[in-house]
Amino acid sequence: MQLSHIQNRLNIFYDTDSILWDNLNAGLCLINKEMEIVWLNKVQEAWFGPNKDLLGKKCYMIFEKREHVCDGCPVIKAFRDKKTHISNLRIGFTTTGEKRYYRIAASPIFNSRGDVEKVLELVIDITEKRKSEVKVRRASASTKKLNKVLKQIADERASELKLADEELRTIFELGNRLVSSLEVNEVLQAIVNTVPKFLDVSGCLVRVFDEAKATLILEAASGVSKDFINGARLLKMGEGISSIVVKSGVPIAIPDVLHDSRVKYYEECSKEGMRALLVVPIAFKNKILGTITAYSRNIKYFTTSEINLISTFAVHAAIALNNATLHEKIQLNYYSTIAALVRAVEAKDPYTSGHSERVTTYAFKIAKEMALDEKSVESLMYSGKLHDIGKIAIPDFILQKPGPLTAIERAEVETHPARGVEMIFPIKFLKKCFPVIRYHHERYDGNGYPDNLKGEEIPVLSRILAVVDAFDAMTSKRPYRRGMTTVEAITEIKKNLNGQFDPSIGTLFLDILQKQQR
Repeated sequence: MQLSHIQNRLNIFYDTDSILWDNLNAGLCLINKEMEIVWLNKVQEAWFGPNKDLLGKKCYMIFEKREHVCDGCPVIKAFRDKKTHISNLRIGFTTTGEKRYYRIAASPIFNSRGDVEKVLELVIDITEKRKSEVKVRRASASTKKLNKVLKQIADERASELKLADEELRTIFELGNRLVSSLEVNEVLQAIVNTVPKFLDVSGCLVRVFDEAKATLILEAASGVSKDFINGARLLKMGEGISSIVVKSGVPIAIPDVLHDSRVKYYEECSKEGMRALLVVPIAFKNKILGTITAYSRNIKYFTTSEINLISTFAVHAAIALNNATLHEKIQLNYYSTIAALVRAVEAKDPYTSGHSERVTTYAFKIAKEMALDEKSVESLMYSGKLHDIGKIAIPDFILQKPGPLTAIERAEVETHPARGVEMIFPIKFLKKCFPVIRYHHERYDGNGYPDNLKGEEIPVLSRILAVVDAFDAMTSKRPYRRGMTTVEAITEIKKNLNGQFDPSIGTLFLDILQKQQR
């Protein structure tokens, strides 16, 4: 499933039907290791011909009419050192034979092994700038005064090209991070931190659309106060410019929020210092996933170029969100498979059937009384259901032995917490559960296993599992003994407070049990 997921991410460049790729005012194409063209966008098609005529052809033969690879080719460099490379001036010929000048950025795309599988090439046509510079250079020979003007123009051009190079490099660095990372929060935060550097704006927000709840959730922000973030974290559909963009799928630029009737919360915007807004949709295959908002503290008329640039960042955000969704589905499927395996193993033994479910239920009651945060409760629930997964690796004749275990057999049983962590290690979203499961048989007095942790060295969630796991074991019937009554088990837990169990958690659990008996 992992490999197919990685391949799916690569295929995004082939099958996306988003118009964003074609609104960049730049050519895009994918090139394989044989220097063959495997995909290009509509801008490239307009320059060099339709997809069907170019796919599988050598890029240097099509773009530069050469019989061999170009000297200093940025694509070759990207394959070689796995980095983004930006070329100097390149000359190409369109389908009509017209000579054009281009600036090229080549960025590697990696496969699941970390090898460069293809290179994405972004091409910007600078022909008009080039012609203008040539004309000015020719005219500059007339007077010294003109030479001085020319130097100023040249400096300005150099500054513009440097800025363009920085923009290209930043966009491709974000693309590399996107391809290599499944941490969607990291990608979104990188976007909101980067946008203000290139759009001359004061801050940026990314909202993710929750279709089920019809809300837009603020997931990343820069340049805004904590009060604004806390107050604007949830935005219902029908509220604000972002919701209009989600419905229409079309960017909205507002030069002055104080004079636009569509802005419902202009007082909040004014308090935060927001004067101009640009909101673009985050879309994947015609499905709106959220919005990116850039704002300025001054009246600002956003240009087409600026809208296109932030739309490029929106493409990155869309891919990140889609990848995260795919990854989460894979991980949840893996977890569901293992959880089902636990239930199947328990079902084979009538003495342990339903044990993990009961332990999870008891643990949730304690967590609720302790007012643990949502993330901790979630980790505790997963850990409760999987805490004994390692017993799958223990032979049945030991687990179902109708009498006392030998020293060797007991040592084998005591490996199950560590083995359990090894079994679920591939499920990265369960990472916070690893210590909970590993240490659920540690004792408060330090005499537990596998690492003889003591007191608060033991994670609090493990201490919760320890007492509820023991209670369910004591009250369950075994081949070699009857199950204790609840009263008997309560007495046993009281005896072992400060010994086997955390006294505060143990006492809290006893209160829960006693309330249930009333």
